[in-house]
Amino acid sequence: CFLRLPLSMSSDVSFAGTGGLLKGSLFQPRAFQHAVIVLHGFRGYRFSSKKRAWLQALEKAGYLALAFDFFGHGESEGRIKDLTVTQELKDAAAAIRYLRSNFQFRKLALLGHSMGGTVAELYAAKNAGVDAVVAVSSPLYLSLYPDVFHHKMDVAAWRSKGFLTVSSAGEPFDLK
Repeated sequence: CFLRLPLSMSSDVSFAGTGGLLKGSLFQPRAFQHAVIVLHGFRGYRFSSKKRAWLQALEKAGYLALAFDFFGHGESEGRIKDLTVTQELKDAAAAIRYLRSNFQFRKLALLGHSMGGTVAELYAAKNAGVDAVVAVSSPLYLSLYPDVFHHKMDVAAWRSKGFLTVSSAGEPFDLK
């Protein structure tokens, strides 16, 4: 169950991702020059309380803003257990394509929280067309987090098998 928190100028949108349909919300002021895509964290969704506050501030400041649910999250298609960082990078690319195909704007920023911040950093490092990145609490080096990788042997197992089974919120899933 996902709570919809309405904002004055929002509209629901959907666009194709490589793993299925991605659902989002677009915040379009009457006049804008720049666009921002908001990327949520792992197990998050586009309307968490943090994202809602950011979207309200962006809307008030006159930015075109898109918030969407990554593959396997919120209202988007897919199973979270099939999620990869590569998939999230492809989702970010799909969101950028959606905005560029439907709107004209001068500059684009990615605003990401947690894993969304990591996606923003990685995407901007490898692709042209992103003018700014804001990463809040992003774990760029995943192997440094003991709550995910309990031992260096886990990292070695991940590399040799191609995945590592971990638990989040009491639910096991495979990191690929």
